[in-house]
Amino acid sequence: VPDVTARRLQKGRTDTIGLLEVLCEQGLLQRTEAETLSTAYREYRTLVHRMVLEEVPPVVKDDSMQKPRKKVIKIWQRLMEG
Repeated sequence: VPDVTARRLQKGRTDTIGLLEVLCEQGLLQRTEAETLSTAYREYRTLVHRMVLEEVPPVVKDDSMQKPRKKVIKIWQRLMEG
C-alpha cells in the first residue's frame, strides 16, 4: 500500500492513530473499525504506561484486555484473512 504511505507522509500523519485515519480516508478501513482500533490502542498504551510508572514489567495479562483483543482479532481476520 505505497500510496497510503506517501499520503500519510504528506499529511504528516505517521503516528498509529493517524495511520488508522489515513487507512479510513482511503477506504481500506471502515470508520467503526478505525475507532475500535484507536480505542484499543489507547487503552493498551495507558495500561502499559501505568505499569512503567509503577516500575512493574509491562506485560499485559490476557484478561485485562480481553474485550478489545477480541475486537482487534475480528478486524484483523476480516482484513488479512478475507
